[in-house]
Amino acid sequence: MFHRSVACEALADGQARAARFGKEVHEPTRVALADAMAQGRGACIRCFPAYRPTSTAKPCLVRVDAQWVRGLLTEWRRGADGRWRGVVSYVDSGEQVTVLKDQDDLRPAP
Repeated sequence: MFHRSVACEALADGQARAARFGKEVHEPTRVALADAMAQGRGACIRCFPAYRPTSTAKPCLVRVDAQWVRGLLTEWRRGADGRWRGVVSYVDSGEQVTVLKDQDDLRPAP
C-alpha cells in the first residue's frame, strides 16, 4: 500500500496493529508514486480517497505527450468502433491522474 505522507493516520494504525500481532514493522520509506503503482501496490483510501483500483489491476506503460510513463491499468472497455480503451492511473507533474486511454497508448509493463 502507498500513502501520501509518512504522517498518515492509517499508516500509523497499520503499523501499530502489525506490531501488536508480532509482525515485523519497518520505518516508512519514500517511493515514487509511479513506482508504487507499477509494482501493483494499492493506494491508501485515506490518502487517495478517489483511487479505487480493482484487484485485477495490472502495471502498464501509458503514452503521455509522446513519452511512456508507468501506470496501473484497472479496466478495459471496448468502444462502439471496436477499439479497446483502458482506464489507467498514472502520475503527471506529481499528481495522480485517472483517464481512459486508447489501446495504442498502452503497453504491458516490462
